[in-house]
Amino acid sequence: MNTLILGSHDNKLYKFDISQGFKTIKAKKFGKSSSFITHFDFSADSQCLRTTDGSYELLFYDLNSCQQNPSGASAYRDTLWATQSCVLGWGV
Repeated sequence: MNTLILGSHDNKLYKFDISQGFKTIKAKKFGKSSSFITHFDFSADSQCLRTTDGSYELLFYDLNSCQQNPSGASAYRDTLWATQSCVLGWGV
């Protein structure tokens, strides 16, 4: 996957498709955080993302659709995560 994700102080995530390099960036803005993004982790298969923010919310997203999964904590409980930077979650 040639994807770059940025978390922002505007409470949104930005997904960039960099498959053609940075010269032809296509961006998609998504996210439902109620505060600024502090941490995020990719799943090992790069299909989902989890985030924590300044209000200590733990949110989960499907990266193909860029939609939040409201039952993410339960739905992704057994997911193998490529990183562990979120300060909330089953492993913490």
